[in-house]
Amino acid sequence: MKELAALSFEEKKERWDEVGKKLDRAAMLEAEAEFVMRRMEKNNRVTRNQTFDNFVINSEWQGRLIEIAKSYADNPTGWFFAGGQSGCGKTHLCMAICDQLQRKNHLWITFSSWREDAAVLKNFSNDNSRRRGELLRRLKESKNLFIDDFLKGSSSQIERETAYEIIDYRYRTQSRTIISSEYTLGKMIDMFDPAVGGRIKEMCGNNVMTVRDDKKKNLRTVVW
Repeated sequence: MKELAALSFEEKKERWDEVGKKLDRAAMLEAEAEFVMRRMEKNNRVTRNQTFDNFVINSEWQGRLIEIAKSYADNPTGWFFAGGQSGCGKTHLCMAICDQLQRKNHLWITFSSWREDAAVLKNFSNDNSRRRGELLRRLKESKNLFIDDFLKGSSSQIERETAYEIIDYRYRTQSRTIISSEYTLGKMIDMFDPAVGGRIKEMCGNNVMTVRDDKKKNLRTVVW
């Protein structure tokens, strides 16, 4: 059998498909991590078709949200945070900010899906320090980073430590960071980690978009 390191990405995926849950843990983790690394490379520029022009405004509160997002996009100083109610358009507006920064300011922005990336980092916490280091470096050292669904599903001590490590590094290096989360900053400080929430709050200043929990503002379920 070929050594794991010599397997191509496709061969690793084949081995996973063939033996399912019986596949050795190392091969599964290698394939999963390589998939994430490829996604991060492919999405080194955020290219999803979510812009300010196609953000639909049906209520006054949506108009306020887009004003906050546009204000930051026009003057991208510090960080930007969008937190609160699921499905209210936070990701769309963060993507719209990234779109404008890339087109008008010629900035390259790395996209991170927190739930996917945090899961891989958690899995590698004890198995492969080199691979974990690679993934962490991407999240810590990208000059411009958009983290979507920050802290979603994160409850373990390892995930808390990972979140702090990334945010603290970017805080100390003053690296532009755009964040969406179902946490508001207040809840993040009170319920998750005051060190993480406090650093984000300080770096954002007034660049904060908050939508309080309200099922009527979940645009995925509301019919206009």
